[in-house]
Amino acid sequence: MNQFLLIAAVLALYGGVVLAKELPNEVDLRAAYCIPVINNDLQEMNYDFSGMDAEIVNMAAKKKSEIENDLNRLKSYLLPRLKYLDNLSLGVARERGKADVDRFNHDKKVCVYDVCQAQKSTTAKSECAIKCLDGNQVRERLKRCNDLSFLPF
Repeated sequence: MNQFLLIAAVLALYGGVVLAKELPNEVDLRAAYCIPVINNDLQEMNYDFSGMDAEIVNMAAKKKSEIENDLNRLKSYLLPRLKYLDNLSLGVARERGKADVDRFNHDKKVCVYDVCQAQKSTTAKSECAIKCLDGNQVRERLKRCNDLSFLPF
């Protein structure tokens, strides 16, 4: 029984790779990379805005809606193609996106809590963090996910 489950699990995990008909193209790989990036953006919007100015609440709701729309566009493009593509390549692109998000979140924390700690005002801390992250290579890769014009629809 256990051997049957093990074989079934292996086939389920690797069956897509064996049956893949084509390697993912640049759009497929970029979409796979951007899904965890946009997911992270969406998680960052899960902030309690209650008690804040109505204009800020409305802007946040609008931004969250835009991020959800971007995530849906990426998934709508990639999910129907999965059964025809090499899943290993897509998985590597997805993991690269997750690793870049983790690295950038680490870099942000270093900037805010270490480099800019001495700044007194919130505005000064913000400006310091922006300057600290200026030219960050990971940030530049992540920013490519802000423009989904590479998607065919």
